[in-house]
Amino acid sequence: MKTKSSDEIAVMTTLPTPKETHFKSAASILSKIGTTESIPAINAMLSRVSENDKKYFKAAIDEIKSRQ
Repeated sequence: MKTKSSDEIAVMTTLPTPKETHFKSAASILSKIGTTESIPAINAMLSRVSENDKKYFKAAIDEIKSRQ
């Protein structure tokens, strides 16, 4: 699935301030549309999320890397 980079940017700009309930959704979206440019922002989120939510962001990073 190919999306516009604006979709990725929209998710990335909300990452610094999402509600905890949105972490899983953000990680899921990024795993589908994220590019390697989003990996630094995702890594930055790892220090702010619970151990349970970290697995979603780590899975998103793995998925992004697998598409490269």
